[in-house]
Amino acid sequence: KDLIIDSLKSISENISKIKESIATLNEKVEKLETKQNALEQQLEQQIDNDYPERRTFFPSELSNDKKGENVFEINSIDTPQAKKENMYNKAIMPGSGFSNITPDFLRNLNKKY
Repeated sequence: KDLIIDSLKSISENISKIKESIATLNEKVEKLETKQNALEQQLEQQIDNDYPERRTFFPSELSNDKKGENVFEINSIDTPQAKKENMYNKAIMPGSGFSNITPDFLRNLNKKY
């Protein structure tokens, strides 16, 4: 019984130290999260620089053309013509079972054979 009372007294005396330790740990976690976010952004930029052909199509870039032509409007300010032509024939989701689906395929989907 005395051991339990002594333990409770010891814990109550050290509560402020425990709170300080928790606050310090929270600060360290926040710093680590900030560093992680910075590293993720740096990695994403490096991947974009190393693989410029990797492209995400946003809904604003999709055309509402009923004929199926110009399904993708590519922002091609710095894109050479040969590279632009290759972009239309690249698989949209390679390695996921949809490697046959290219922008050309989607563009010609409504055409009758």
